[in-house]
Amino acid sequence: MNKLITLLFLFVFSFPVVGQINEVFYQDGKIAERGELLDNLQHGLWEFFYSNGNLKESANWSKGIADGSFKSYYPSGKIKLEGIYQKGSQSGGWKAYYEGGSLNENANWKDNKLEGFFEAFYEDGVKLCNGIFSNDMQEGLWEFFYPSGAIQAKGSFREGRMEENWSFFNDQGKLESKGSYKNGLQDGYFEFFFSDGTLEGKGNFEKGNRIGFWEQFDSKGNSTIRTKYKLNYRSK
Repeated sequence: MNKLITLLFLFVFSFPVVGQINEVFYQDGKIAERGELLDNLQHGLWEFFYSNGNLKESANWSKGIADGSFKSYYPSGKIKLEGIYQKGSQSGGWKAYYEGGSLNENANWKDNKLEGFFEAFYEDGVKLCNGIFSNDMQEGLWEFFYPSGAIQAKGSFREGRMEENWSFFNDQGKLESKGSYKNGLQDGYFEFFFSDGTLEGKGNFEKGNRIGFWEQFDSKGNSTIRTKYKLNYRSK
């Protein structure tokens, strides 16, 4: 009987601890962080707090790796950022907010890189830009807007650099200029316009520099200036 009691005692008190709650406090006694440790690794829900007592961040962990929902907050308590971690990497849809509550950014992530549709907004809700990310770089058609909502620019990206045809507009939505880009630099034919849409100037760029004949016009369409540009490349 004594042996049985001893074995039972060892079994009960030697059973491994599943997890323990870890808490850290500010000097005034307010909670600073709280969460579970499993084998000395963050596990389950963890929360971090501002010194005013408001929640700063909450995230789910799995054996020391962020895995699950994530939220961060402004000191006022308003939501700042929310999304999902999958095995330590940002994944899926993430949203960032202004402190007033309006949406700042709507983004998609895959393996810690921006991937897919992206849009950003001014604080009053007017769209600032939208486009596609591929492997953390801007790709394909993008559009940018003024705070008024009028189109500011639109064109294509390739591996994060401006490419092919781009158009730029004034704050009234009128076309100001259009032309071609290559590897992020103006390259090819460009045209510039007066606010009423009439041609103001035209010419070609090469690697971001003017080249060849450029011509300027007055508001009535008369040619006023013709200039020839020449590039001088240094030999290596």
